[in-house]
Amino acid sequence: MFYKNRFVINPKKGLVPNYNISPFDNNSIRLPFYYTDLDKSKGEEYISSVQENYIITHSGSHSIFEVLGLYNLQPNDIVTILTTSGNFYVSSCITNEIEKYCKWSREIEKDTKLIFVNNEFGYSFDQIKDLKSLQIPIVEDCAYGFFNDYKNKEFISDYRIFSFSKALPMQMGGMIVANAHKKLPKEKIDSISKGYIIKSIGYHSDNFTKYKDQRIKNYRYLCNKFNELELLPFFEFDSNIIPGVFLMKGFKNIDLQELKFFCQRNGIESSVFYGKNAFFIPIHQNLVTEDLDYFYEVIKEFISKKNS
Repeated sequence: MFYKNRFVINPKKGLVPNYNISPFDNNSIRLPFYYTDLDKSKGEEYISSVQENYIITHSGSHSIFEVLGLYNLQPNDIVTILTTSGNFYVSSCITNEIEKYCKWSREIEKDTKLIFVNNEFGYSFDQIKDLKSLQIPIVEDCAYGFFNDYKNKEFISDYRIFSFSKALPMQMGGMIVANAHKKLPKEKIDSISKGYIIKSIGYHSDNFTKYKDQRIKNYRYLCNKFNELELLPFFEFDSNIIPGVFLMKGFKNIDLQELKFFCQRNGIESSVFYGKNAFFIPIHQNLVTEDLDYFYEVIKEFISKKNS
């Protein structure tokens, strides 16, 4: 089916585009061929300029595992997970790592030994100062927050965890940042993998401002487009936040699980924000207006058919 002679919706298998939440795409495979020792120096310089006490890991999930390993958690201990929205849903990328050590809960309990704060999609949990009075260790998941300004934000938690592939066209890479009074886990990444990660960051570092601006531009464009369908951004806009996805709410009589399958069938990585009537799609810096229009028309087509 053509839409406005621009897009084919529900094309044959093998002719489907591929849009990911991560900016990584097929063209990104070629980038390491252009990495140089200068990129390594620039990458090390950039990270050191915004973080003081850190190690590089293979991924955000690996970072979670390594940080939890510092706390001598026992099988009956509890890690309490708190989120920006208060939504019950938590990614299995988080819960799977916790379950390797102990139990988890969504509430502070008598056996809570650690509080895990999930800054959902880069949006900050704003009650973290209140948690400090509980005198329970705090770990912040900032996986989607690489582009956010943490250097000038008070470091209240014990550790922050980042995932580079959420922000840059990379196939791997994470980071653990420790508060000044906390020790870091031993860095376990091999030199080749670490070199790839550092060089990737260095290669892109000159364009970080451009990348941030493009994400905000994409956010505003999608706000205007989806407003036509009476779909609104889930989180209020915050100029200090660089969004990791476009999360929207306001769906009426729409099975979001079916919408997810429809979007994925048309090459758009997306998902339901389970527990809320909300849905998210990519917003990264490699997307341009035509890509965003495609997202809009695919979702509009699904809604139109369901409402017809």
